[in-house]
Amino acid sequence: APILPHPLAPTRAQAALAAVLARGYAALRARPGACRAALALCAAVLAFGASTVSFSDDVFALNLPPRPEFVAEEKRVQAQLGASERGRFVAVFGDGVAQALARLESLAPRLDAAVAARALAGFESLAPLLRSPASQAASERAFRSAPALAERLQRAFAAEGFAPGAFAPFAAELARAAPPSLAASDFVGTPLEDLVAALRFELAEGVAYVVALRGVADTAAIERVVAGAEGAVLMNQRQFAAELYAHYRAQVVPLLAAGIGLVALVLAARFRSLRAVAAAGLPALFAAGAVLAVLGLLGEPVTLLHLFGLVLVLCFAEDYGVFLVEARADAELTASLTSIVAASLTTALSFGLLAFSSFPALAALGFTAGLGSLAALVASPLTAAAFLPRTAGGSS
Repeated sequence: APILPHPLAPTRAQAALAAVLARGYAALRARPGACRAALALCAAVLAFGASTVSFSDDVFALNLPPRPEFVAEEKRVQAQLGASERGRFVAVFGDGVAQALARLESLAPRLDAAVAARALAGFESLAPLLRSPASQAASERAFRSAPALAERLQRAFAAEGFAPGAFAPFAAELARAAPPSLAASDFVGTPLEDLVAALRFELAEGVAYVVALRGVADTAAIERVVAGAEGAVLMNQRQFAAELYAHYRAQVVPLLAAGIGLVALVLAARFRSLRAVAAAGLPALFAAGAVLAVLGLLGEPVTLLHLFGLVLVLCFAEDYGVFLVEARADAELTASLTSIVAASLTTALSFGLLAFSSFPALAALGFTAGLGSLAALVASPLTAAAFLPRTAGGSS
């Protein structure tokens, strides 16, 4: 046997709410012109508010703000350790090791000049430690071509008190063939292995070397220095993340517009009435517009999380409008109104609690969905009464 009776009898609270909603909607339906005027006024206000919207693509703004004492301590530690700047460095790319190292060498004097000009406190590079094969070969040739190098060296050291002939093995080494160029693999197993590994990366299309920056005082000057170096790119983690989010946002907006267009086509195929399509579809647009207008008027920038919240708003606000249009009798209409109120208030309560979160990403999502739910609650009966004033629901 079923535990609950079927059909379920409404409680006193439900019956009272349904009666109030039925009387309220009947009053709206009796004044379609006033409803349309109210919608037009709301549309103008929302359009003005939405026109003030600004966008923020700073992904770090969605995180909890760091505590000031932690930031101050981090700066003190970095100053003592001479640590490189977090999130900003120069990457030098090459099709191969030889090209990448040559470009790394050519960048070093430019950065030295920036340090001398106090645009930069310092930098860490493998250029002094690992030269390009061409530079190593040139140094080897210059070293071996020095006239009577071995004899002059032995005389100089003998004059300083060293035993004559103590450096004879050096003369023998000069007579041998030049050793192969020093490579990154030669540092494996040495104390410098971790340093080389941290500043060198193998890529599918070549090799990249990292130059860590310390104390960037003039970003524009460093950008000019790096722009004049072949194969070098100034990497800014915060800027890169912002550009990536901006790219996603630029994709989300047209997808939202396309989704709204597809929904309008589905509504047109279902109802085959312009009035019914307007009654079913406009609540979603008014709800989304209300969220954007409030954000704009409050000066709160719109983030990617706000746009994700707008997707939820468009979904459930569309349902509210469809429920009212599909109601074919007064009893169905009353049930739809009661269901919309319950769904809207519970959605606003659950997501609205997230709006008070100290975590900005959750707060953005909660604010958007909570406010959008309340806006849809107001817009759905108003649009239904404005465009379907003579019937309980779906046909005019």
